[in-house]
Amino acid sequence: MKRSDEREAPVALHADALARLEGAAARLGLAVDPRWAQPARAVALRVTGPTGPVTAWRARQATGRWALGPWTVDPGLDADGVAAGALWTHLQAALLGLPVDGAYGGTAAPVCAKGLALALAPELQHDVLGPDRGVDAAWLGALAHGLGPDAPVVGLPAALGGGALRPGAVARGGLRVLDAFLRQVGWPRDRLRVAIHGFGPVGRAALAQCQGAGLRVVAVCDAQRGAHSAAGLTPEALADGFGTVGAPVTPDALLRSEVDVLVLASGARALDAEIAGALRCRAVLELARFGVLSEADPILLQRGVAVLPHLLAGAGGLLLDHALWQGRRAGRAVDDEALANGLTAGMDRAFRQVWAAALGEGLPARTAALAVALRHLAAVEAAQSGRASAVVSPPAGR
Repeated sequence: MKRSDEREAPVALHADALARLEGAAARLGLAVDPRWAQPARAVALRVTGPTGPVTAWRARQATGRWALGPWTVDPGLDADGVAAGALWTHLQAALLGLPVDGAYGGTAAPVCAKGLALALAPELQHDVLGPDRGVDAAWLGALAHGLGPDAPVVGLPAALGGGALRPGAVARGGLRVLDAFLRQVGWPRDRLRVAIHGFGPVGRAALAQCQGAGLRVVAVCDAQRGAHSAAGLTPEALADGFGTVGAPVTPDALLRSEVDVLVLASGARALDAEIAGALRCRAVLELARFGVLSEADPILLQRGVAVLPHLLAGAGGLLLDHALWQGRRAGRAVDDEALANGLTAGMDRAFRQVWAAALGEGLPARTAALAVALRHLAAVEAAQSGRASAVVSPPAGR
């Protein structure tokens, strides 16, 4: 079987996400409203980039409430990926119990924040943007400045009232989920070996979080190269790059290395069916959205590899963005300690619900996470329609 990056066309992420959603719903005896097949609202805008016009996309899965979702800059991004991201963020918000709809947007190349603000402002109707892959706080600050007073942007620099916790929120939330999982299964921490696939902001933060949690990271890589050391790697050891410590390792070899926990922080489509069959880990922590393709799920399940899915493990950023936005609307100053406590409590609550569904109904963790999200959305629909319903459909107002 060819690797996903060698196929003539990569796996369509939106179709992959829908297949997972429909499969989970069928297993739970729920019906998925046909309107889930497309975002409720999607726009494509032409904005100025460094070398010419660039397309910017923004989609929201529903239109009944405030919509919250990240903005990304990713060379592989297209309209399909944006639609998939909106769907997945909507489900993630439901899993967390947040009273918002999901949205997603971005560009495939960097653009001028001021130009994007001019193009995007008319489209932001109860729509809040947060940071994601390829976006830093300084650029978000420039975007917020271009959007004007009360710009619907979170994850800003501390100088603009954004706080210091947001850059590491995804990794912090993911490691909290991993910690809860390890406590449930009783794996001895002092013997665990962790590998991190991807060394952007999320991967770097994951390495620091692992160090703080007393977990030994034996391999780390970016898109081109990496390092392996049985004694363990630290942020300090890798400060000058991969060539200064341990033995070299390729990204493909890292995926196949013998470890206990594989942290996926590299991006979409990292783990397909072929790699799933070659893994030598016991658990996967999916911090990258769509890091594991649906074709890999049955193979991982058959081989007994536990997957802590992005819907749960990667939810820390969305959880914190919601708290930041609620705080700003209430006129509260950013309190990083309170935000950290809220992030911990929110991730713990989501994990307990997913774990209970997994154990109580005999579901894989990914299906259990979708079950929690779908049932929360069904409850929202029932409350809005004034009648009980077993049909999972988008919130009213669509």
